[in-house]
Amino acid sequence: MLLTAEIRDVREALPALAFGWDAETEILAGRSEPPEGGPGFTGSVELESPEGAVLLLEVVGGVLCGVEVVVWPELARPAKLVAPHDAVPARVVLPALGRGGGVQEVASPVAAAATPEESLIHLQFGQRARTVKAAPNFLVDIDAHGRVSGLWLLDVPPLPEAP
Repeated sequence: MLLTAEIRDVREALPALAFGWDAETEILAGRSEPPEGGPGFTGSVELESPEGAVLLLEVVGGVLCGVEVVVWPELARPAKLVAPHDAVPARVVLPALGRGGGVQEVASPVAAAATPEESLIHLQFGQRARTVKAAPNFLVDIDAHGRVSGLWLLDVPPLPEAP
């Protein structure tokens, strides 16, 4: 994935993502309160994998503040999946998107892993060099070149039964 990130220290508490499922489509969406309007891009980055997975990254004023899993990649269930404990709170700013808004498309392989109850989900696009905490329940992996390389979704509620 080629989304270069600027990691900015924060002093204030970051709002958690509010996760919700659409039971019919199995779409998972998580969004937080957007930061004060900044000068950067506002819109979505549509991440499509060659295998058909589709993720939307929500960006407000250049700040990554949400994710939507529209079409799921195959979900691995490793024996042990643990989110990184060394993630420090930070804002993840995506300056390469420029200004303006709309939808930008990016092609990238996507792998996904989850705990058996699916309360912890890791979406991976590349190699992790470090992880930052964009929200109490939303961690962002950054690769050695400063690009977004994965997302950790924590405390995801269970998928409701379809009506």
